[in-house]
Amino acid sequence: HVGAHGTLEWLPGKTVALSESCFPEIITGPLPVVYPFIVSNPGEAAQAKRRIAAVTLGHLPPPMTGAGLDENQRQLERLVDEYAQADGLDRRRRDRLARLIVETAEKTGLASEAGVAGTDAPDEALRRIDAWLCDLKDFAIKDGLHIYGRSPEGETDPLRRQSAEAEKAALIAALDGRHIAAGPAGAPARGRRDVLPTGRNLFTSDPRTMPTPTSFDLGRAASDEVLRSYMQSHGDWPRSLVIDLWGSASLRTGGEEIAQGLALMGCRPQWESATGRVTGIEVLPPATLGRPRVDVTWRISGLFRDMFPTQIALIDAAANAVAARDEDATENPLAAKTRADGKVSPRIFGTSPGTYGAGVEELLSSGDWAAREEIGRAYLDATSHAYGGADGGGISSPGAFEDRIAEADLLVHTG
Repeated sequence: HVGAHGTLEWLPGKTVALSESCFPEIITGPLPVVYPFIVSNPGEAAQAKRRIAAVTLGHLPPPMTGAGLDENQRQLERLVDEYAQADGLDRRRRDRLARLIVETAEKTGLASEAGVAGTDAPDEALRRIDAWLCDLKDFAIKDGLHIYGRSPEGETDPLRRQSAEAEKAALIAALDGRHIAAGPAGAPARGRRDVLPTGRNLFTSDPRTMPTPTSFDLGRAASDEVLRSYMQSHGDWPRSLVIDLWGSASLRTGGEEIAQGLALMGCRPQWESATGRVTGIEVLPPATLGRPRVDVTWRISGLFRDMFPTQIALIDAAANAVAARDEDATENPLAAKTRADGKVSPRIFGTSPGTYGAGVEELLSSGDWAAREEIGRAYLDATSHAYGGADGGGISSPGAFEDRIAEADLLVHTG
């Protein structure tokens, strides 16, 4: 069997050590599975290895290109450039351009995309529009699909050029039943040069090192950006939010998303110097943070649940430690809620063990729904289990995630 991004590894059955009654084992049996797999998706490659014993042949991600601007966005950019030229030279022209920029953004619907609120002062609206246009121009998107065994046109990177031949050679060797050398998985666009050339049998990193010190620095910077953006939009700090965690993204970034949530809570990991493994959590004092802690709820994917019980236990330990702090409600909303409830409520939620997805896939594929509320209800109902404890295990907690959603100020989508 030659796989693509398929469904075999996601079928019902045990997470590991599948038995003859598990669906992936029923379908594949002893049949070898050769699975060309994008090198930047280590989590799902690990799932294919674990549940269908696949040989995962890493291949390059699609080439990246700048997102660029459409006609309305280019028109807005021209006005902003003209405003910059007039600023300091012709005040009346500058003021007319400022009004025209905001009017144009509102008329084309770009104002809301740029995060401009109707109550924003003109200078603030202009700043937001200018920053949004700059970010949009610099944003990189995938340019089509990678053709297996072929280098993108104009490729100058020697390791990427080597990848084309290595991918073809690996596929032939796998079909011939020969050994495929192992190689790491990760995102070349995020500095993982060690994954090149591709065409190797993918393996992932040691999850016990996650989040790594570097990923914690990046995650903390991301948390600062979330807080800054919310403060600018609402004039206050968020008290509660929901963040989602994905297995592949966490492996790809070394746990940057986990670090982001921990930083929002005012925590940081502790590492063993000899191995780099995470050994515990440090709860930072309020004076060090310089802002209130955020009560973070985590929605984990099925793959994250299967791959990272240690990280689930780590997050749960952090939540319990923050909940036990003797701190004012203005500094620590989680501790305040814990005192009010008389117990620590779960903060990590996902689907039931052995199931995957958001719980809305069947509804969407069948088209058997009339309102968005039905999709939302399916999502909330599927997120039925709370996870935590020393082993990262789950217990049925219907309705608990919905309660956390209702109290959240915002959702942080990662991955």
